[in-house]
Amino acid sequence: MGFFVFLSLRKPQCIMIRFFLCSVLLLSLFNPLSAQETIGSFSKEKLKAFEDFLEEEINFQKLAGVEVLIFQNDTVVWHSVQGYQNLEEKTPLEKNSLYYIQSMTKPIISLAIMQLVDQGLIALDDPVANYIPEASNLRITKNPQKGKNSPFVPAQKTLQIKHLLTHTGGLSHGLGNTLLDKELFQALYGETLDYTLHDTIESRVATLLEFPLIGQIGAQWHYSASTDLLALIVQRVSQQSIPSYLKQYIFDPLGMQDTGYNLSESQAKRMMQLHVVGADGNIQISKEQVPTKGNTVYGGTHGLFSSPKDYAKFCQLFLNQGKMNNQTLISPEMALKMRSNMVGNLLGNSRGFGYGFGVLRGNVSPIKKGQFYWNGYFRTHFIVDPKKNFAAILMTQKFPYSQEYGKQLNKWIYAALE
Repeated sequence: MGFFVFLSLRKPQCIMIRFFLCSVLLLSLFNPLSAQETIGSFSKEKLKAFEDFLEEEINFQKLAGVEVLIFQNDTVVWHSVQGYQNLEEKTPLEKNSLYYIQSMTKPIISLAIMQLVDQGLIALDDPVANYIPEASNLRITKNPQKGKNSPFVPAQKTLQIKHLLTHTGGLSHGLGNTLLDKELFQALYGETLDYTLHDTIESRVATLLEFPLIGQIGAQWHYSASTDLLALIVQRVSQQSIPSYLKQYIFDPLGMQDTGYNLSESQAKRMMQLHVVGADGNIQISKEQVPTKGNTVYGGTHGLFSSPKDYAKFCQLFLNQGKMNNQTLISPEMALKMRSNMVGNLLGNSRGFGYGFGVLRGNVSPIKKGQFYWNGYFRTHFIVDPKKNFAAILMTQKFPYSQEYGKQLNKWIYAALE
């Protein structure tokens, strides 16, 4: 009926109605209330859904607090913070809080080593024993269930710097269930939060090398404390302490002012407290907290504090092919090697490991080929996608470790991509 009424109108009225309908159509196309709003390449609505998911985790006492930062094309496109810095005191978590990033220290130390390679001061094929004499005459356990003093065979290959970068040197982290791993963990770390067992990185490395390797060098990928050896090599080759080297050649050039092994008094006030899962399955404040000052083991496996904003700058360096703030921190070639698979099929057909990062060799839904990433033991996570030119960082402080929030980060971030 409306069609015939429209035709029966006089010409001026017809023109006015056409103009009105066209205007409504144009407004519907460009009005953010009627079309899904985007930030960069991300759906704001779907990122808000991720925020809602995290809020539920907090409400159900699975998380105390969490901070998420996403940047794309050199711009922060999303930065949210939820929950509490200290659940017991109900202290709100604020943007740019500080977190103990545990194993997210490893890629930073790997960058330091690759800078030395870039300058020709060391080579990837160099024997580790050239810099750490204790790394010679290594032995391989014949039965890790028999612990440190199990029967052994000699190593068939020389341990090289590239093996340390890729976790293919046969070293361990002490995180497994064998007697060897349990003894190693106790020797390296004592209890999980005992930071007084060793006074220096030299002491911890010497202890690590007293233990037999879990397999022949280059024969397997096994997550390890090898990055501690890399830190010691950086220290000895540069003739600087690790904090001094990192500040001069990485943190200051990148503007990472909140990253280090010790915090100032004002920084310590911004530190999110560690929370643990209680007997009832709910989150609660940990009785033990990471010391924010007086730390003297400047390790490569863990040890750094940082913020999402700072770590985003570190990730951005690799999206910029090694350049940042008009400075070249590492050549494009070396930056690419850090995020390219260097371990063949040791991790299967889809995943790999470069000279510093875990890498995706194939699509693993929802993650896309080419992504590189890593995480920390207290559930800090980062992912970087060079094809989409973005990085996403999620930080909290929850023990024990799980990949749960790393998986959720990937799920929601890729769902939000337009």
